[in-house]
Amino acid sequence: LGLVGALLYLVAFTFVPVGQMLGRAFEQHPHIVRAYSFNIVGSLAGVWLFNLLSWRSAPPVVWFVVVAALVMPLLMTRGRSGWIAVGLIAVAPVLVWLGHPPGQQTVWSPYQKLTLSPYFEGSETNRVQRGYLLEVNGTHFQQMVDASDAFYARHPDVFKMQDVRLGRFNTPFPFKPAARRVLIVGAGTGNNAAEALRQGVEEVDCVEIDPQIYALGKQYHPEHPYDS
Repeated sequence: LGLVGALLYLVAFTFVPVGQMLGRAFEQHPHIVRAYSFNIVGSLAGVWLFNLLSWRSAPPVVWFVVVAALVMPLLMTRGRSGWIAVGLIAVAPVLVWLGHPPGQQTVWSPYQKLTLSPYFEGSETNRVQRGYLLEVNGTHFQQMVDASDAFYARHPDVFKMQDVRLGRFNTPFPFKPAARRVLIVGAGTGNNAAEALRQGVEEVDCVEIDPQIYALGKQYHPEHPYDS
């Protein structure tokens, strides 16, 4: 609650003074309608730029660079204090880039931050990489796992077959034996699709709203179900 309150205060502290400055500038302009028209065009351009960066899954560094490029020309007209602000804005993308944690792949989708890291099962000498762990905004989301018979056969000392048969991906199929068509809503990185293919389903339709989650599954899933 305190964090939300602080964010609301920062938003108001940032935009309310800017709005007041814009209102005074409109009052002083000899052609208010024309000035307001330019303001609307700029707003629409900002909305489309925001959508473009989101659609391209631009990382934070790109967002900071774009903001710096837009703000710098305005700050340069304010003398020495403006140049100090320009320097701070120029440093911001560098700090964001340096803050990237090593050993992880981070992708920014149009919806959220996705972090991919290796996922292991077993312990000590029996520890084996089974796939990848996907986090969303720093919170566990799902594992991208190899559940093929060949993988289990290679690691009989790590996995118990009775536990494998009761896995969450294959439990729906005993209720619908010999399914010919399957629809998977929220297909994620492809675990359910891989199981459907293993069960011999002839036609599998997958629906996933986040294009980057789908792309990660297509590239990194150990069984590559989205290549079928």
